[in-house]
Amino acid sequence: MSEANKAIVKRYFEEIWSKGNVELVDELTGYPKERADRLKEGVTRMHISFPDIKYTVQELVAEGDKIMSYWTAEGTHKGEYRGIPATGKHITYRGFDLYRLSGGRIVERFGGFNDDLMLLQAIEAFTDPRR
Repeated sequence: MSEANKAIVKRYFEEIWSKGNVELVDELTGYPKERADRLKEGVTRMHISFPDIKYTVQELVAEGDKIMSYWTAEGTHKGEYRGIPATGKHITYRGFDLYRLSGGRIVERFGGFNDDLMLLQAIEAFTDPRR
């Protein structure tokens, strides 16, 4: 079961986040409609802002019905992001997520990338006043 769950999480990153295939959200997750719709909107916004975004799973660790992922994302800021005009900057950021799966679908996510601070720093949306 652990290997099958790892494959689901890996596919979630490759298909939904890297390729923007939001039509797979309902297949790969067991989220309620409102949450699934928010995920679809977030992925779509990310692909508008960073059309070449690619998420790479660096590590997956399984324990029962839970999968911990460590991932990296890279892309170029070519569209507006949170009101910030395109900068053309290439970004790299990382995150950790914990997923719980049931019936072959992701049903819960506890994320390590819950805010945009790292991404906003990468596109230099603000500067350190100490510099």
